[in-house]
Amino acid sequence: MDSSKKRAARPAAYVAARRAIGYQQLLRHLDGELTLDEARKETIKATRRFARRQESWFRRDPRVRWLDASGPAGPLLDQALSYIRSPRP
Repeated sequence: MDSSKKRAARPAAYVAARRAIGYQQLLRHLDGELTLDEARKETIKATRRFARRQESWFRRDPRVRWLDASGPAGPLLDQALSYIRSPRP
């Protein structure tokens, strides 16, 4: 947390870091707005929201090919390599 305090003191130097999931929550904890447990829970919620947005974005991209990873690794690897090696328009 010491590095977070230093970064918070120099906001212009860490603009990208401030946007990272968990960073804002940690800063709010350091400012006394959240307990550490609340910051952790807020980080988990933010991570889930980000994952849902990312999945939605990927589903709209026709270049993304979803593979079923619930089975054995061998056939999955074969599928992935076949897709990578196949010519695309």
